[in-house]
Amino acid sequence: MWPQILPGGETVIFTAYNADGRAASHVDAVSLKSGERRTLVSGATVGRFVPAGYLIYQQGNSLMAAPFDPVRLKVTGAAVPVVERFLGHQYNVGASGSLAYVPGSSDWEATLTVMDRKGTAKPLPAPVRQYAGVRISPDGNRLAVRIGEDNGDVWIFDLLRETLTRLTYEGAYNARWMKDGKRISYALRKDGARRFFWKNVDGSGREEEFLKGEISINSWSPDGDHLVLQEKSYSSRSDDLWVYSTKDKKRQPFVQTPFNEYNAQFSPDGRWLAYDSLESGQSEVYVQPFSGSGGKWQVSRANGCCAVWDQSGKELFYLQDESKMMVVDITTSPDFQTGKPRLLFEIADLIDYDVTPDGQQFIVVRQKKKEAVAMQINLVLNWFDELKRRVPSATNNP
Repeated sequence: MWPQILPGGETVIFTAYNADGRAASHVDAVSLKSGERRTLVSGATVGRFVPAGYLIYQQGNSLMAAPFDPVRLKVTGAAVPVVERFLGHQYNVGASGSLAYVPGSSDWEATLTVMDRKGTAKPLPAPVRQYAGVRISPDGNRLAVRIGEDNGDVWIFDLLRETLTRLTYEGAYNARWMKDGKRISYALRKDGARRFFWKNVDGSGREEEFLKGEISINSWSPDGDHLVLQEKSYSSRSDDLWVYSTKDKKRQPFVQTPFNEYNAQFSPDGRWLAYDSLESGQSEVYVQPFSGSGGKWQVSRANGCCAVWDQSGKELFYLQDESKMMVVDITTSPDFQTGKPRLLFEIADLIDYDVTPDGQQFIVVRQKKKEAVAMQINLVLNWFDELKRRVPSATNNP
């Protein structure tokens, strides 16, 4: 979609979508002479070359700009967001240097809210965005959250400084905190494959690739030596759980059944794994020893999912019917035992949640009802001058 012929008439740039949807979109270039094709930016849509020497494209709800060489067909510098919120795909750039776009957000928006165990809610001072998930850092001071549904990215919200900072720029998802709290792992779709990286939360250094495959990371072990992976079985077409060793780079099956298993979470001591399964005909939460030896215990009742441990390992939280926050007391010595599930509170429009390390508060992503707003078109004159100021480039192509 959205083709554009580059100056000289020999190359076309366009947006391509992979079979697994818009989260796998990318801006490509193809030579009209040789037919050679290459990917310019992964996790992006609506790519446009502008004469000021930049490639403009959409990522999530942001309009990005990166220095671009139209001869070598190569992005030559870091991308910078130039419009933070605009209606998806609704922008254009004039040859004279003007930018037109429709401000706003498409489809749905969400808020970040703090709730206590009684259900008392307090909104966080974070802007309304398309939040799709949330993970609390090990020290409880920061949130990793994905913003944007199609080609979103990972952002960091500092709870102490009340700042929201972008961490990734290529359509990242599946963010998980590393054990040291200084790094985050995430997935990117690059060169037609799902690849996993980790990166320093403060943005320093380069991202490092450590895994590749059509999988999802559910959880890191507390010592950082193992991952629980979720992968679809080609034979049963159901999701299975695997354990991957970061030391010997090998993996072994953990739960393989004809039913879907997902949302696996290590206990704080690394001895147990809680996960969701559809083996009973509806979603329920189960716990098994990480060692693989021993039994299996059903923790939830009547449609439970999305379990999260508190840091003491003595409580397990989960959702019932996707709207009731439940808690179960856990005893692991001398034997594993669970108490009776208790209702803490009910919450509507819940998208995702996580629990603070002390188990006393919840960070909740809640969908915000879309309000009718007057549509308008913003026009920015002399926009190329602003681009050259905001986006660093070794040379600006004429």
